[in-house]
Amino acid sequence: MSEDRSSDRRLIFFVFIFFFVVNLASSGGHLDPFDGVQSFLVTESMVLKHSAKLYPDVPSIEKLHWNVSKSDGYYPNTKIIRPDYQDKGLLISAVAVPFYYAALIFSVSPISVVGLFVNSMIISLTSVVVFCFSLEIYRSKKIAFVLSLIFSICSFVWPYISNFEAQPLQTLCIITAAYFVYLPTRAN
Repeated sequence: MSEDRSSDRRLIFFVFIFFFVVNLASSGGHLDPFDGVQSFLVTESMVLKHSAKLYPDVPSIEKLHWNVSKSDGYYPNTKIIRPDYQDKGLLISAVAVPFYYAALIFSVSPISVVGLFVNSMIISLTSVVVFCFSLEIYRSKKIAFVLSLIFSICSFVWPYISNFEAQPLQTLCIITAAYFVYLPTRAN
């Protein structure tokens, strides 16, 4: 029984590694021109300013050519741009915070690290959940792998590998929720 569990864990780990390598190899490592940049700047504000507001003085604003005056409000009676909450979800920015810190620790560009690794990791995790869900339903490792391969490489999620957008994270949450709802029903 414990050998089966350890072999299942190893299989799941290797499935994750396979999809992570494929996603990294096909990732562009850049940010979407508007939504991705905005989410990245909020991540940078979380790390450097410890706030979920987008601050107009974070270092990457100029590198990413972000037009602060368009996106943020002004203090009344002055021309000073104030930090402001954005209309995009905060979860993707919060998930990217450890990657930003890793980039700082290793002295590499946080823009490249976040753009390359965050959605590649999220889509790989989603592929693993699809694999586990399919394995639970069909009891076939081949079918489970093919279905997770179809999800990861042959579906709507493929273009999101090279962007920093929230949709892959939303997909991970929805598929994981469905899997955890299904598990107790299968046990009966």
